[in-house]
Amino acid sequence: MATLSYDVQPGDVIGFSSRSSLGRWVNYATLGIPGHGLSHIGIAALSPLSSYPGIVLFESTTTCKRPCLLEGQVVHGVQCQPLIERVADYEAIGRAWVYPLSATLTDVQADLLTALCVADCGKQYDYPGAVRSRDLGLGWLARIVYPRAENLHALFCSELVATRLRDLRRLEVANASDWAPNALAREMRRQEVTKKRIPLTILGA
Repeated sequence: MATLSYDVQPGDVIGFSSRSSLGRWVNYATLGIPGHGLSHIGIAALSPLSSYPGIVLFESTTTCKRPCLLEGQVVHGVQCQPLIERVADYEAIGRAWVYPLSATLTDVQADLLTALCVADCGKQYDYPGAVRSRDLGLGWLARIVYPRAENLHALFCSELVATRLRDLRRLEVANASDWAPNALAREMRRQEVTKKRIPLTILGA
């Protein structure tokens, strides 16, 4: 039976790097190194489904072809996916890491995280926000000249993660809409929200 190489806990952040053209572009645009930096990010949480117990991944993406566990269909936006299967997806095209929380969530906090993620499930992907959050090109200039008020009606990947960590009072950010995957990963480490990242692979596949 296949298992993950690390015992992921609720609130742990999962980072991915894809070798695809889109993955490389995201890394370049957010000051990451393809194959080492992040092109996508999500957050682990307790499953809300009795039919699928354990840890799941909540993420906001447009590239997953698997139906969302909660919505029952392919979603372009916030979705709930089997964590082990998403790690397997990225093993075929890149790499995955876990950023363990520095302090484990309490049972109450873990349940709150799941409830908040479930409430977001089905929200559309925030395409404009994802573009504005990049650090190269005019993304950084647009954030200074035309500051964007935080808008959580639609969410891109790191916007979702930043919002959830802030809700748990683990991360201090003024505007969750400003954070791209690589910048968020660096900020999590700077604030000591997470420990050093660990490669996440599948064992016994």
